[in-house]
Amino acid sequence: MIDVSDGLVADAGHLAAASDVRCVVQRDRVPVHPAAEPAQALVGGEEYELLVTLPAGTGEAVAAACMAEHGVPLTRIGTVAEGTGVRVEEDGVEVETPLGFSHL
Repeated sequence: MIDVSDGLVADAGHLAAASDVRCVVQRDRVPVHPAAEPAQALVGGEEYELLVTLPAGTGEAVAAACMAEHGVPLTRIGTVAEGTGVRVEEDGVEVETPLGFSHL
C-alpha cells in the first residue's frame, strides 16, 4: 500500500520497484472527478488516495469488507504482473502517460 501524493503513476512505480513487479493500470477504471481530466487522475497528487495491492481472488471480498467496516470504497484499477515499472493501458493498448511529481 502506498499513498498517491506524487501521482498515481509515479507512486505505482515506487510500489512496483519495491516489490520487483509491474503495475498495469487500466486508465478507464481510474476514478476521475467530474471537474478533472483523465490525465490529471493519473499524475496529480492533490487528492488523498491510497494504492493497494491484494492477492489474486481476494479483491471483491476485501472491497465489500472495507465498505461495510469503514464506508470507504475500493476500486480495482488494474493488475500486478511480472516485469518492472508501470504500464498504463486503454482497451489493452499501452498509452503514453507523464510520470507525475519527482522530488529530484
